[in-house]
Amino acid sequence: MYKFVQKDILGIQENSFIVDLLLDAILIYLGISAFNKNTNHQKILSLLVIAFSILGFAYNSTDIITYLNGLRELLIIPAVILFLEAVKKSPLVLFFFKEVKRFIFFFLALQIPCALYQFSQYGASDKVGGSLGAYSSGILTLTIFISLFFLTLFNSTFYTKSRFKALLPLTVFLLPVVLNETKITFIIIPIFILCVIQVKNFRSIISISIGCLILIGAVSSLYSDGTKKINNPIKEIFNKDFLEKYLTNEVEKGEDVPRFTKIAFASKLISEDSGNFLLGMEYGAFKGGTFLKTSPFAQKYNWLLLGSRPYIFYLLITGGLLLSLLILYQINKVLYAQFLNIKLNNFQTLFLRFIIIIIMLYNDAFRDRFFISIFFTIQILLTVLNWYEMRKIQYCQKIKVHLYE
Repeated sequence: MYKFVQKDILGIQENSFIVDLLLDAILIYLGISAFNKNTNHQKILSLLVIAFSILGFAYNSTDIITYLNGLRELLIIPAVILFLEAVKKSPLVLFFFKEVKRFIFFFLALQIPCALYQFSQYGASDKVGGSLGAYSSGILTLTIFISLFFLTLFNSTFYTKSRFKALLPLTVFLLPVVLNETKITFIIIPIFILCVIQVKNFRSIISISIGCLILIGAVSSLYSDGTKKINNPIKEIFNKDFLEKYLTNEVEKGEDVPRFTKIAFASKLISEDSGNFLLGMEYGAFKGGTFLKTSPFAQKYNWLLLGSRPYIFYLLITGGLLLSLLILYQINKVLYAQFLNIKLNNFQTLFLRFIIIIIMLYNDAFRDRFFISIFFTIQILLTVLNWYEMRKIQYCQKIKVHLYE
Protein backbone atom coordinates (compact mmCIF):
# COMPACT_ATOMS: atom_id res chain seq x y z
CA MET A 1 0.00 0.00 0.00
CA TYR A 2 2.86 2.37 0.80
CA LYS A 3 4.09 2.22 -2.81
CA PHE A 4 0.65 3.24 -4.11
CA VAL A 5 0.53 6.21 -1.72
CA GLN A 6 4.16 7.16 -2.38
CA LYS A 7 4.18 6.96 -6.18
CA ASP A 8 0.57 7.29 -7.33
CA ILE A 9 -0.91 9.69 -4.77
CA LEU A 10 2.07 11.77 -3.61
CA GLY A 11 4.02 11.42 -6.86
CA ILE A 12 7.27 10.67 -5.01
CA GLN A 13 9.39 8.50 -7.29
CA GLU A 14 12.41 8.14 -4.99
CA ASN A 15 13.44 4.62 -4.04
CA SER A 16 11.87 3.12 -0.91
CA PHE A 17 15.02 1.20 0.05
CA ILE A 18 14.83 1.87 3.80
CA VAL A 19 11.19 0.75 4.05
CA ASP A 20 11.87 -2.32 1.91
CA LEU A 21 14.91 -3.20 4.03
CA LEU A 22 12.88 -2.86 7.23
CA LEU A 23 10.05 -5.08 5.92
CA ASP A 24 12.52 -7.72 4.74
CA ALA A 25 14.25 -7.63 8.13
CA ILE A 26 10.93 -8.20 9.91
CA LEU A 27 10.05 -11.21 7.74
CA ILE A 28 13.52 -12.73 8.11
CA TYR A 29 13.34 -12.21 11.90
CA LEU A 30 9.96 -14.01 12.00
CA GLY A 31 11.50 -16.90 10.07
CA ILE A 32 14.48 -17.12 12.42
CA SER A 33 12.23 -16.98 15.49
CA ALA A 34 10.18 -19.91 14.11
CA PHE A 35 13.22 -21.95 13.03
CA ASN A 36 13.22 -24.38 15.98
CA LYS A 37 9.50 -25.09 15.57
CA ASN A 38 10.01 -26.60 12.13
CA THR A 39 10.95 -30.08 10.94
CA ASN A 40 14.60 -30.93 10.36
CA HIS A 41 13.85 -31.28 6.65
CA GLN A 42 12.58 -27.70 6.40
CA LYS A 43 15.49 -26.44 8.49
CA ILE A 44 18.02 -28.10 6.17
CA LEU A 45 16.36 -26.65 3.06
CA SER A 46 16.51 -23.15 4.54
CA LEU A 47 20.14 -23.50 5.58
CA LEU A 48 21.05 -24.80 2.12
CA VAL A 49 19.82 -21.53 0.60
CA ILE A 50 22.36 -19.68 2.74
CA ALA A 51 25.09 -22.26 2.08
CA PHE A 52 24.67 -22.09 -1.71
CA SER A 53 24.69 -18.29 -1.56
CA ILE A 54 27.97 -18.28 0.39
CA LEU A 55 29.54 -20.61 -2.19
CA GLY A 56 28.31 -18.35 -5.00
CA PHE A 57 29.59 -15.26 -3.18
CA ALA A 58 33.02 -16.81 -2.72
CA TYR A 59 33.28 -18.18 -6.27
CA ASN A 60 32.24 -14.96 -8.03
CA SER A 61 34.10 -12.60 -5.66
CA THR A 62 31.02 -10.43 -5.35
CA ASP A 63 31.12 -7.23 -3.32
CA ILE A 64 29.82 -7.98 0.21
CA ILE A 65 27.18 -5.21 0.10
CA THR A 66 25.90 -6.39 -3.29
CA TYR A 67 25.80 -9.98 -2.01
CA LEU A 68 23.85 -9.15 1.17
CA ASN A 69 21.46 -6.90 -0.75
CA GLY A 70 20.71 -9.77 -3.13
CA LEU A 71 20.52 -12.40 -0.42
CA ARG A 72 17.89 -10.62 1.68
CA GLU A 73 15.14 -10.91 -0.94
CA LEU A 74 16.02 -14.55 -1.56
CA LEU A 75 15.66 -15.36 2.15
CA ILE A 76 12.04 -14.18 2.21
CA ILE A 77 10.72 -17.49 0.80
CA PRO A 78 12.32 -19.78 3.43
CA ALA A 79 11.56 -17.21 6.16
CA VAL A 80 7.85 -17.07 5.32
CA ILE A 81 7.63 -20.87 4.99
CA LEU A 82 9.32 -21.35 8.39
CA PHE A 83 7.03 -18.81 10.07
CA LEU A 84 3.80 -20.16 8.58
CA GLU A 85 4.75 -23.74 9.41
CA ALA A 86 5.11 -22.65 13.06
CA VAL A 87 1.75 -20.84 12.92
CA LYS A 88 0.11 -23.97 11.55
CA LYS A 89 1.26 -25.92 14.60
CA SER A 90 0.20 -23.26 17.12
CA PRO A 91 -3.12 -23.08 19.05
CA LEU A 92 -3.84 -19.78 17.27
CA VAL A 93 -4.08 -21.31 13.80
CA LEU A 94 -7.90 -21.06 13.61
CA PHE A 95 -7.78 -17.45 14.80
CA PHE A 96 -5.12 -16.82 12.15
CA PHE A 97 -7.39 -18.44 9.55
CA LYS A 98 -10.32 -16.13 10.35
CA GLU A 99 -8.27 -12.93 10.53
CA VAL A 100 -6.38 -13.57 7.29
CA LYS A 101 -9.67 -14.38 5.55
CA ARG A 102 -10.95 -10.93 6.59
CA PHE A 103 -7.71 -9.33 5.40
CA ILE A 104 -7.96 -11.00 1.97
CA PHE A 105 -11.49 -9.70 1.52
CA PHE A 106 -10.39 -6.20 2.56
CA PHE A 107 -7.38 -6.37 0.24
CA LEU A 108 -9.52 -7.32 -2.77
CA ALA A 109 -12.01 -4.54 -2.02
CA LEU A 110 -9.19 -2.01 -1.70
CA GLN A 111 -7.84 -2.83 -5.16
CA ILE A 112 -10.93 -1.51 -6.92
CA PRO A 113 -10.60 2.19 -5.98
CA CYS A 114 -6.80 2.01 -6.32
CA ALA A 115 -7.04 0.47 -9.81
CA LEU A 116 -9.74 2.91 -10.91
CA TYR A 117 -7.58 5.84 -9.84
CA GLN A 118 -4.55 4.46 -11.68
CA PHE A 119 -6.66 3.73 -14.76
CA SER A 120 -7.91 7.33 -14.77
CA GLN A 121 -4.31 8.57 -14.55
CA TYR A 122 -2.45 6.19 -16.86
CA GLY A 123 -5.03 4.26 -18.88
CA ALA A 124 -4.91 0.48 -19.30
CA SER A 125 -1.29 -0.44 -18.70
CA ASP A 126 1.22 -2.09 -16.37
CA LYS A 127 0.87 0.96 -14.12
CA VAL A 128 -2.51 -0.36 -12.93
CA GLY A 129 -0.99 -2.33 -10.07
CA GLY A 130 -3.55 -1.50 -7.39
CA SER A 131 -2.24 -0.94 -3.87
CA LEU A 132 0.98 -2.74 -4.85
CA GLY A 133 1.93 0.32 -6.88
CA ALA A 134 2.64 1.12 -10.52
CA TYR A 135 4.18 -1.60 -12.72
CA SER A 136 2.86 -4.36 -10.44
CA SER A 137 0.00 -5.43 -12.71
CA GLY A 138 1.29 -8.99 -13.17
CA ILE A 139 1.78 -9.58 -9.45
CA LEU A 140 -1.60 -7.98 -8.70
CA THR A 141 -3.34 -10.26 -11.22
CA LEU A 142 -1.85 -13.41 -9.72
CA THR A 143 -2.66 -12.24 -6.18
CA ILE A 144 -6.28 -11.54 -7.10
CA PHE A 145 -6.77 -14.95 -8.69
CA ILE A 146 -5.30 -16.98 -5.82
CA SER A 147 -7.26 -14.85 -3.32
CA LEU A 148 -10.52 -15.39 -5.23
CA PHE A 149 -9.72 -19.09 -5.40
CA PHE A 150 -9.62 -19.31 -1.60
CA LEU A 151 -12.66 -17.07 -1.01
CA THR A 152 -14.77 -19.03 -3.48
CA LEU A 153 -13.97 -22.32 -1.76
CA PHE A 154 -14.55 -20.68 1.63
CA ASN A 155 -18.01 -19.44 0.60
CA SER A 156 -18.93 -22.80 -0.90
CA THR A 157 -17.95 -24.51 2.36
CA PHE A 158 -19.80 -22.24 4.78
CA TYR A 159 -22.56 -20.48 2.80
CA THR A 160 -23.58 -22.27 -0.39
CA LYS A 161 -22.79 -25.71 -1.79
CA SER A 162 -22.66 -24.42 -5.37
CA ARG A 163 -19.16 -23.18 -6.17
CA PHE A 164 -20.51 -21.37 -9.21
CA LYS A 165 -22.90 -19.39 -6.99
CA ALA A 166 -20.09 -18.83 -4.50
CA LEU A 167 -17.88 -17.37 -7.25
CA LEU A 168 -20.42 -15.19 -9.02
CA PRO A 169 -20.64 -12.29 -6.49
CA LEU A 170 -16.86 -12.31 -6.10
CA THR A 171 -16.19 -11.61 -9.78
CA VAL A 172 -16.51 -7.88 -9.05
CA PHE A 173 -13.01 -8.15 -7.57
CA LEU A 174 -11.69 -8.97 -11.06
CA LEU A 175 -12.21 -5.35 -12.12
CA PRO A 176 -8.53 -4.40 -11.61
CA VAL A 177 -7.54 -7.32 -13.84
CA VAL A 178 -9.58 -5.99 -16.77
CA LEU A 179 -8.19 -2.48 -16.24
CA ASN A 180 -4.57 -3.50 -16.79
CA GLU A 181 -2.98 -5.21 -19.79
CA THR A 182 -1.99 -8.51 -18.15
CA LYS A 183 -2.23 -10.88 -21.11
CA ILE A 184 -1.68 -13.98 -18.98
CA THR A 185 -5.22 -13.48 -17.63
CA PHE A 186 -6.68 -15.30 -20.66
CA ILE A 187 -4.60 -18.38 -19.79
CA ILE A 188 -5.38 -18.27 -16.06
CA ILE A 189 -9.18 -18.02 -16.36
CA PRO A 190 -9.89 -21.54 -17.77
CA ILE A 191 -7.59 -23.23 -15.22
CA PHE A 192 -9.04 -21.08 -12.44
CA ILE A 193 -12.62 -22.05 -13.32
CA LEU A 194 -11.69 -25.72 -13.77
CA CYS A 195 -10.05 -25.92 -10.34
CA VAL A 196 -12.68 -23.84 -8.53
CA ILE A 197 -15.69 -25.77 -9.86
CA GLN A 198 -13.81 -29.11 -9.63
CA VAL A 199 -15.18 -31.51 -12.24
CA LYS A 200 -17.19 -34.29 -10.60
CA ASN A 201 -20.14 -34.75 -12.95
CA PHE A 202 -21.83 -33.40 -16.07
CA ARG A 203 -23.29 -30.43 -14.15
CA SER A 204 -19.75 -29.42 -13.18
CA ILE A 205 -18.71 -29.40 -16.84
CA ILE A 206 -21.64 -27.14 -17.70
CA SER A 207 -20.78 -24.79 -14.82
CA ILE A 208 -17.15 -24.64 -15.92
CA SER A 209 -18.11 -23.88 -19.51
CA ILE A 210 -20.52 -21.12 -18.48
CA GLY A 211 -18.02 -19.67 -16.02
CA CYS A 212 -15.24 -19.55 -18.62
CA LEU A 213 -17.49 -17.93 -21.22
CA ILE A 214 -18.71 -15.28 -18.78
CA LEU A 215 -15.28 -14.36 -17.40
CA ILE A 216 -13.41 -14.45 -20.70
CA GLY A 217 -16.24 -12.54 -22.38
CA ALA A 218 -16.20 -9.85 -19.68
CA VAL A 219 -12.43 -9.45 -19.77
CA SER A 220 -12.37 -9.47 -23.58
CA SER A 221 -15.02 -6.77 -23.87
CA LEU A 222 -13.08 -4.42 -21.61
CA TYR A 223 -9.56 -5.33 -22.71
CA SER A 224 -7.33 -2.76 -24.32
CA ASP A 225 -3.60 -2.63 -24.97
CA GLY A 226 -2.53 0.75 -23.68
CA THR A 227 -4.74 3.33 -25.40
CA LYS A 228 -5.60 0.96 -28.25
CA LYS A 229 -8.94 -0.84 -28.01
CA ILE A 230 -8.76 -4.43 -29.29
CA ASN A 231 -11.93 -5.97 -30.70
CA ASN A 232 -10.77 -9.57 -30.38
CA PRO A 233 -7.96 -9.68 -27.76
CA ILE A 234 -7.84 -13.49 -27.58
CA LYS A 235 -7.18 -13.78 -31.32
CA GLU A 236 -4.68 -10.90 -31.10
CA ILE A 237 -2.75 -12.28 -28.12
CA PHE A 238 -2.57 -15.88 -29.32
CA ASN A 239 -1.61 -14.85 -32.84
CA LYS A 240 1.58 -16.65 -33.90
CA ASP A 241 3.40 -13.46 -34.91
CA PHE A 242 2.49 -11.75 -31.65
CA LEU A 243 3.67 -14.70 -29.53
CA GLU A 244 6.99 -14.88 -31.37
CA LYS A 245 7.57 -11.17 -30.85
CA TYR A 246 6.33 -11.23 -27.24
CA LEU A 247 8.24 -14.34 -26.07
CA THR A 248 11.14 -15.15 -28.38
CA ASN A 249 11.93 -12.18 -30.64
CA GLU A 250 15.54 -11.28 -31.45
CA VAL A 251 17.12 -8.92 -28.93
CA GLU A 252 17.83 -6.10 -31.34
CA LYS A 253 14.21 -5.89 -32.45
CA GLY A 254 12.70 -5.09 -29.06
CA GLU A 255 13.25 -2.56 -26.31
CA ASP A 256 12.77 -5.29 -23.71
CA VAL A 257 14.36 -8.69 -24.28
CA PRO A 258 11.49 -11.25 -24.59
CA ARG A 259 11.00 -13.65 -21.70
CA PHE A 260 11.99 -16.94 -23.33
CA THR A 261 14.99 -15.27 -24.96
CA LYS A 262 16.12 -14.16 -21.51
CA ILE A 263 15.85 -17.70 -20.15
CA ALA A 264 17.81 -19.08 -23.10
CA PHE A 265 20.45 -16.36 -22.78
CA ALA A 266 20.82 -16.95 -19.01
CA SER A 267 21.30 -20.68 -19.62
CA LYS A 268 23.97 -19.96 -22.23
CA LEU A 269 25.68 -17.39 -20.02
CA ILE A 270 26.07 -19.63 -16.96
CA SER A 271 27.03 -22.63 -19.14
CA GLU A 272 30.25 -20.93 -20.20
CA ASP A 273 31.80 -21.80 -16.84
CA SER A 274 31.12 -24.90 -14.70
CA GLY A 275 31.24 -22.88 -11.48
CA ASN A 276 28.74 -20.33 -12.80
CA PHE A 277 26.57 -23.17 -14.10
CA LEU A 278 26.23 -24.55 -10.57
CA LEU A 279 26.43 -21.35 -8.49
CA GLY A 280 25.19 -18.59 -10.79
CA MET A 281 26.69 -15.26 -11.82
CA GLU A 282 25.98 -12.97 -8.88
CA TYR A 283 23.75 -12.54 -5.83
CA GLY A 284 22.50 -8.97 -6.05
CA ALA A 285 22.72 -8.65 -9.83
CA PHE A 286 19.08 -7.49 -9.91
CA LYS A 287 19.47 -5.02 -7.04
CA GLY A 288 21.00 -1.56 -6.73
CA GLY A 289 20.89 1.43 -9.05
CA THR A 290 19.10 3.84 -6.71
CA PHE A 291 20.19 3.87 -3.06
CA LEU A 292 23.09 1.46 -3.66
CA LYS A 293 25.23 1.33 -6.79
CA THR A 294 24.87 -1.50 -9.27
CA SER A 295 27.65 -4.06 -9.59
CA PRO A 296 30.02 -4.22 -12.61
CA PHE A 297 28.20 -7.36 -13.77
CA ALA A 298 24.81 -5.61 -13.57
CA GLN A 299 26.16 -2.62 -15.46
CA LYS A 300 27.54 -4.83 -18.21
CA TYR A 301 24.30 -6.80 -18.63
CA ASN A 302 21.90 -3.97 -17.80
CA TRP A 303 20.11 -4.48 -21.14
CA LEU A 304 19.35 -8.09 -20.15
CA LEU A 305 18.47 -7.68 -16.47
CA LEU A 306 15.94 -4.87 -16.86
CA GLY A 307 12.33 -5.25 -17.97
CA SER A 308 10.25 -8.43 -17.74
CA ARG A 309 11.92 -11.15 -15.66
CA PRO A 310 10.72 -14.77 -15.50
CA TYR A 311 11.57 -16.14 -12.06
CA ILE A 312 13.62 -19.02 -13.47
CA PHE A 313 15.74 -16.43 -15.32
CA TYR A 314 16.32 -14.62 -12.02
CA LEU A 315 17.28 -17.87 -10.25
CA LEU A 316 19.71 -18.97 -12.97
CA ILE A 317 21.55 -15.64 -13.01
CA THR A 318 21.57 -15.35 -9.23
CA GLY A 319 22.40 -18.86 -8.05
CA GLY A 320 22.71 -21.17 -11.06
CA LEU A 321 21.42 -24.72 -11.23
CA LEU A 322 21.82 -25.55 -7.52
CA LEU A 323 19.77 -22.61 -6.25
CA SER A 324 17.13 -23.04 -8.98
CA LEU A 325 16.54 -26.70 -8.08
CA LEU A 326 16.55 -25.96 -4.35
CA ILE A 327 14.02 -23.12 -4.50
CA LEU A 328 11.78 -25.07 -6.89
CA TYR A 329 11.87 -28.06 -4.56
CA GLN A 330 11.18 -25.94 -1.46
CA ILE A 331 8.19 -24.20 -3.09
CA ASN A 332 6.81 -27.48 -4.44
CA LYS A 333 7.30 -29.20 -1.06
CA VAL A 334 4.91 -26.74 0.56
CA LEU A 335 2.08 -27.98 -1.66
CA TYR A 336 2.23 -31.32 0.16
CA ALA A 337 2.19 -29.84 3.66
CA GLN A 338 -0.64 -31.03 5.91
CA PHE A 339 -2.85 -29.65 8.66
CA LEU A 340 -3.95 -32.34 11.13
CA ASN A 341 -3.29 -34.97 8.43
CA ILE A 342 -5.40 -33.06 5.90
CA LYS A 343 -3.71 -31.76 2.74
CA LEU A 344 -4.64 -29.96 -0.46
CA ASN A 345 -6.91 -31.83 -2.84
CA ASN A 346 -5.86 -32.50 -6.43
CA PHE A 347 -7.60 -29.43 -7.88
CA GLN A 348 -6.10 -27.09 -5.30
CA THR A 349 -2.64 -28.54 -5.93
CA LEU A 350 -3.14 -28.23 -9.70
CA PHE A 351 -4.11 -24.57 -9.48
CA LEU A 352 -1.25 -23.53 -7.20
CA ARG A 353 1.25 -25.51 -9.25
CA PHE A 354 -0.08 -23.82 -12.39
CA ILE A 355 0.53 -20.42 -10.76
CA ILE A 356 4.08 -21.52 -9.90
CA ILE A 357 4.73 -22.49 -13.53
CA ILE A 358 3.41 -19.13 -14.74
CA ILE A 359 5.75 -17.31 -12.37
CA MET A 360 8.72 -19.40 -13.45
CA LEU A 361 8.15 -18.53 -17.11
CA TYR A 362 6.34 -15.17 -16.99
CA ASN A 363 7.30 -12.89 -14.10
CA ASP A 364 9.23 -12.71 -10.84
CA ALA A 365 6.33 -12.59 -8.36
CA PHE A 366 8.33 -14.78 -5.96
CA ARG A 367 10.63 -11.81 -5.43
CA ASP A 368 7.76 -9.75 -4.04
CA ARG A 369 7.42 -10.11 -0.26
CA PHE A 370 3.67 -9.46 -0.27
CA PHE A 371 2.94 -12.07 -2.94
CA ILE A 372 5.20 -14.61 -1.22
CA SER A 373 3.32 -14.09 2.05
CA ILE A 374 -0.11 -14.35 0.40
CA PHE A 375 0.76 -17.40 -1.73
CA PHE A 376 2.08 -19.56 1.11
CA THR A 377 -0.57 -18.29 3.54
CA ILE A 378 -3.34 -19.33 1.15
CA GLN A 379 -1.81 -22.81 0.91
CA ILE A 380 -2.23 -23.14 4.68
CA LEU A 381 -5.72 -21.62 4.61
CA LEU A 382 -6.81 -24.17 2.02
CA THR A 383 -5.61 -27.10 4.13
CA VAL A 384 -7.43 -25.66 7.18
CA LEU A 385 -10.52 -25.19 4.98
CA ASN A 386 -10.30 -28.83 3.90
CA TRP A 387 -10.11 -29.80 7.56
CA TYR A 388 -13.30 -27.82 8.23
CA GLU A 389 -14.94 -29.55 5.27
CA MET A 390 -13.90 -32.96 6.56
CA ARG A 391 -15.27 -32.18 10.01
CA LYS A 392 -18.57 -31.08 8.49
CA ILE A 393 -18.85 -34.31 6.48
CA GLN A 394 -18.04 -36.42 9.52
CA TYR A 395 -20.59 -34.50 11.60
CA CYS A 396 -23.33 -35.02 8.98
CA GLN A 397 -22.50 -38.72 8.81
CA LYS A 398 -22.85 -39.00 12.59
CA ILE A 399 -26.26 -37.31 12.44
CA LYS A 400 -27.43 -39.72 9.75
CA VAL A 401 -26.29 -42.69 11.78
CA HIS A 402 -28.07 -41.31 14.85
CA LEU A 403 -31.32 -40.72 12.91
CA TYR A 404 -31.42 -44.28 11.60
CA GLU A 405 -30.56 -45.99 14.89
